[in-house]
Amino acid sequence: AGTFLLKNQDLPDTLRAQDGVRKTMAPAPPEIAKPTVLVVDDERLIREFCTDILGQAGFQVRTAADAQEALGAAQADPPAVILLDVMLPGMSGVEALVHFGRVAPLTPVIMITAYASLQSAIGSVQHGAYDYIPKPLAPEAIAAAVRRAEAHHRVLVQNDRLVHTLHEKVAELSRLHQLTHELAADLRERIEARTAELHRSERLTE
Repeated sequence: AGTFLLKNQDLPDTLRAQDGVRKTMAPAPPEIAKPTVLVVDDERLIREFCTDILGQAGFQVRTAADAQEALGAAQADPPAVILLDVMLPGMSGVEALVHFGRVAPLTPVIMITAYASLQSAIGSVQHGAYDYIPKPLAPEAIAAAVRRAEAHHRVLVQNDRLVHTLHEKVAELSRLHQLTHELAADLRERIEARTAELHRSERLTE
C-alpha cells in the first residue's frame, strides 16, 4: 500500500474548527499566588519605594502608616513577611514587634532602621525580629532580605502543618486506644457473664 502524509490543510473545515475550539476551551494553568509583604512605615515615599522594589521582585505588597493599622491588617490576613520601621508615631516598631508575635506568629519581621536607632533594631532581633535593614534602603538589600524571610516563613508554615497533623494523629490514636480499652472491657464482661451462666448450668445438671 502506498504511504501518504495528511497535512493540516487537507483536514476538513469542521475538524479544524473543532481543534480550534478545543484549544480555546483548554483550562489555563493555575496562577501561583504571590507571597504578601506588609510594609509598615510612616513615610509615604518609603512605602512607595518598597512597594515598587518588592513588586518587581515578585511579591504582593500591602502598606500601613502606623503600628495599629498594621496590626489590624496582619491579624485579618497574616502576610508572609513584615517590613517594620523602628521609629513610628504612637506605638513604636519595637513595641509593635511583641504584638505581631501574637497576631501573626509565623510571619518573620524585618526591622527598618536609621543609623540613630541601629541599636534598637539589633535589640529587636534579640526579642524576635528575623532581621534588620539600615537606612538608606538599598533595593538589592531589601529584595534579598525579604526573599530570605519568605523562605523562612514557608519552612515555619510547613512545620506548623506537620505539627498540626501529628497532633491529629496522636488524638486519633488516643481515641482508638480508648475504643480498644472499652471493647476489651465489654468483651471481658461478656466472657465473665457467659462463664457464670455455664457454671450455673453445670450445677443444675448435677
